Amino acid sequence: MMMNTARSSEIRSIPSPAHTAHLLQQLFPPQTAIVVGANRSHRYLLDWPSVRPDHILLVDAQPEGLTDIRQKIATAGAWQMRHAVLADREQPARFFRASNPGEDGLVPPHKLAALWPNLHTTDEQACTTQTLGGLLAEPELAALAETRNAWLVIDCLPALRILQGAGPLLERCRLLWLRVLLEPLEDGEPGTTLEEAERYLAEHHFRRIHCIEENHPRIGQAIFLLDEGALREQEIARLTAEQLSLTQAEASLAHERDGLRQQNSELVAAYDALRTEKTTLLAERDALQQDKAKLAAEHDILTQEQATLTAARNTLAQEKTALTKAHDEQAKLASERQAQIAALGLAKAELTTARDKLAGERHAQLEALAQEKAEALKARDALVQEKAALAKARDEQAKLASERQAQIAALNQAKAELAGERDQLASERQAQLEAIAQEKAEALKARDALVQEKAALAKARDEQAKLASERQAQIAALNQAKTELTAARDKLAGERDQQARLASERQAQLEALTQQKTELFAARAALAQEKAVLATAHDEQAELASVLASTRDSQTQLIAERDERILQLEANLQESLARLRLMQDELVKGEAQIELIKDLLLREPEL
Repeated sequence: MMMNTARSSEIRSIPSPAHTAHLLQQLFPPQTAIVVGANRSHRYLLDWPSVRPDHILLVDAQPEGLTDIRQKIATAGAWQMRHAVLADREQPARFFRASNPGEDGLVPPHKLAALWPNLHTTDEQACTTQTLGGLLAEPELAALAETRNAWLVIDCLPALRILQGAGPLLERCRLLWLRVLLEPLEDGEPGTTLEEAERYLAEHHFRRIHCIEENHPRIGQAIFLLDEGALREQEIARLTAEQLSLTQAEASLAHERDGLRQQNSELVAAYDALRTEKTTLLAERDALQQDKAKLAAEHDILTQEQATLTAARNTLAQEKTALTKAHDEQAKLASERQAQIAALGLAKAELTTARDKLAGERHAQLEALAQEKAEALKARDALVQEKAALAKARDEQAKLASERQAQIAALNQAKAELAGERDQLASERQAQLEAIAQEKAEALKARDALVQEKAALAKARDEQAKLASERQAQIAALNQAKTELTAARDKLAGERDQQARLASERQAQLEALTQQKTELFAARAALAQEKAVLATAHDEQAELASVLASTRDSQTQLIAERDERILQLEANLQESLARLRLMQDELVKGEAQIELIKDLLLREPEL
């Protein structure tokens, strides 16, 4: 009851509705005026001198009421007018006509009987409700929905349900003028009371600045003004939060930019290192190509040496054949001489038997064979001489046999010496091969050892050249020995065997050289393979350098984009700060206008 008394005193202290409407239009000039329930509205709610005619919209459920307004108001000819029943959603509904035309609408008249005891329903019609937002979606009314500082007057019940269907228009309204019940009905109708309107509009930053009592003290016209101060405070809070978020984002982007710059520096350093390594690999590739050319030249030289040694081997084979033929002839001659010695021995035995027989006969016939004795003695002397000759021949054969035995011993000694030399050469070659194999392994393990291995190969090549020259000298010595063997027929067999053994050793040496050459070719192939591996590694390094360069470009582009984003965020921040300052200025102006309204209202003569 005290609340009703306070509200009544507040309402009675307010100036007239027409004066209030005129004053509010001066303080908050509307760009668009929308009046719902225009048929029952007072004349001061249809007076919009500062609004363009095409930005005035009248909505009513009864078309004849709109026609009356167009006839009564001269300037209403250019206004927008629509016949519609509005609510919070599109749905079938019942429209009631009451005995008091001012209470026609969606609220059944019997619910208003507590306010108007004699009020009753005169007619009831089925209809389909629309929303105010849907009505403004028409192309002819699109301009009204896009303007700001709009006034929305809902001069009918239930005003809140119509307001809830306004949609985006509510955000563009500056002032709301609603017909509400100051106290709820016993049989309550949703969306009709002032309390409901205040609670709903507080969420949309509207506050009630005035309430005008109608003819009935429980019905009033509530005026709500957009609380720009609260809206600005909310916007300030939002902008502050956005500024904080932008600051944090800027710090994060700056940190990320620093990280990207550091990463870019690392990528540049890695790229420079790869480019240096690429230059080194190119130099090594050129060196390997030069080594390859040198190895090819050495291969040609070894091929020529092989051809020379092959020709020498063929010559030695021919000489071996000739010496073998001479050896066979000497063996045949010795066999013939042995047969002659055997025949002479047999003849000697026969002669000895004949001599014994003749001696007996001579002893028996001394006297008869005196003359024959002399002849026999002469024959005996001849036989003695022949025997001496045979003994001398035998001694010569023994001497020749001893000489041959000495030659065989000398040849065996020479053979042993040559075998020792061969073993020494084989061990030296094995050592050389092991050194070459070790150098090859070191070359596979470390690329830097290629120079040392090349030097070792050059040294081995020089040693092979020296060995080839020594072999050439040996071949010349063998030729000279062959000449000496030809001159010394008695030493032919031993020298021939020695030459044959030497030829076989030379053949073994040639085979060893061939094997060594094969190993050198294998080493060269290994070097070529290593070169291919290095080339592959170089290609991989080049590809990696390309990828790193591409990554660096993308990182640089990303840094540039993020720098641009930071600049944009800084610009947005400055713009937000400027808007914040403007809103603060508007807030100060709005508070000053509110104070002015209060001052003007308190100065009215009715006080």
